[in-house]
Amino acid sequence: MSSLYSLNRRLAAEALSQLCLVTDESFVVSEIQTTIKANTDTLRVSASIYCLCSIQRFISNHNNDSLSELVIRVLVAACADYTQPLRTWVLYSLAIYLDMNEIVRDRSIIRWILLTVNH
Repeated sequence: MSSLYSLNRRLAAEALSQLCLVTDESFVVSEIQTTIKANTDTLRVSASIYCLCSIQRFISNHNNDSLSELVIRVLVAACADYTQPLRTWVLYSLAIYLDMNEIVRDRSIIRWILLTVNH
């Protein structure tokens, strides 16, 4: 998840999130939270945020469970960081989350996204 190549980070995050379908995702989610809180390597943090949204997407599609509150808190907190590649991956993860949950219809969320992206 800390590869210099973005494609490798994306594939690792997606593979890890799909692994959560057949195992207990709580361990993976807690490890991801630890990585995000440590905030030492932006490559690893950005891949972890994307992985968290991928877990949300795969788990939600598979058995209608949800990590929504955790995911949205992480995304809102991470949007305050403007360093790259973290910023790009957070916005991409946010797009996945919003598309998956159909929140895009909420005007207050749309305003918040526009303000965040414009900064």
